[in-house]
Amino acid sequence: MKKNNNDNLINNDLSDWMKKVNKSFGMDVIQLGIKEEPLELIPFSSLRLTYLSYGGVPRGRMIEVYGEESSGKSTLCLDLMFNFQKLYPNELILYADVEGTYDAVWASNMGVDSSKVVYLNCVGQYAEQIFDTIKSAMETGQIGMVIVDSIGAMYSKQASEKSFEERTYGGIALPMTAFVNQSIPIVNRHKICFIGINQIRANIGNMYQPITTPGGKAWQFAVSQRYMTRKGRFLDKNGNELTGGAENPAGHLIEVKLIKSKTCASDRRVGKCSLYYLTGIQVDADLLALALKFKIIQLKGAFHKYKDNTGKEYSIQGKSKMLKELNSNKLLWDELSEKVNKLLITKEEELSNEELEDMGDDD
Repeated sequence: MKKNNNDNLINNDLSDWMKKVNKSFGMDVIQLGIKEEPLELIPFSSLRLTYLSYGGVPRGRMIEVYGEESSGKSTLCLDLMFNFQKLYPNELILYADVEGTYDAVWASNMGVDSSKVVYLNCVGQYAEQIFDTIKSAMETGQIGMVIVDSIGAMYSKQASEKSFEERTYGGIALPMTAFVNQSIPIVNRHKICFIGINQIRANIGNMYQPITTPGGKAWQFAVSQRYMTRKGRFLDKNGNELTGGAENPAGHLIEVKLIKSKTCASDRRVGKCSLYYLTGIQVDADLLALALKFKIIQLKGAFHKYKDNTGKEYSIQGKSKMLKELNSNKLLWDELSEKVNKLLITKEEELSNEELEDMGDDD
């Protein structure tokens, strides 16, 4: 056992007991004192969502992304896959496609290298089969990230063997509970980022909690982060918000709420990002929104005012023109990115919850 300053607190009986326990498990599962190790975080491309989560989603934990249809759940996970591959180019991603809707072309547009994705086609398989396959894959130690799309589309063996007239009870909660209990130590040991995409269901009869998610309570308790997505307003090609009846939108806002977090403070609850249907997450809008939030850029009426490190002063009218300047001026982009990224996971210059919810709104 490694010596430390507190070794004099341990008598021979306790020392022998600790050695016996560690030997029985084949590794050091018990020790005196806890070593402080920072979480390895995978950021979102959206700086606003990275800000929301104090750096992104953690490795070695389970995460849930759930929400209504077409709200951006799968796209956010593809974005996390892209950023995972940038950070860990020698590790593989397991994508368990329960719905059969994985779009390799869209994934490529999002920057995902599909040659490093282990694709598991789960269509027609019941939950127990899927969980067994995922568990055995994780135990190889070669998988760094797992995406399950989606938990809500799974069905149990019990349900698959009954006719349409017969009722089944519990859904996938029972196999999900067993899978979670067996997988938590594997996820932790191999530092796997496990992300389960989930759907929402009407919680009939409960006026205080009108929606629920499939999978049971064990899954909800096991996850370290829960993100709820919602489809926001449509956007035109310049980033301006459109009405719900817009005929040819270029994209839409994804509104994200951090419902649960065991990895960071829960004082940042709501975030937004812009999703464009041809190009994916719009990073420049996030950079501008946070530069304004942190008062790096001052907004005077409709004018964006900024003095760079060389002393050059900018005074640009309107959001679309400011975004155009950001995209054409690499030095300005790099300088603002450096300043914003220093503040992303700190608590400096915090604003009110109302201002946080409105973060990134148009001028």
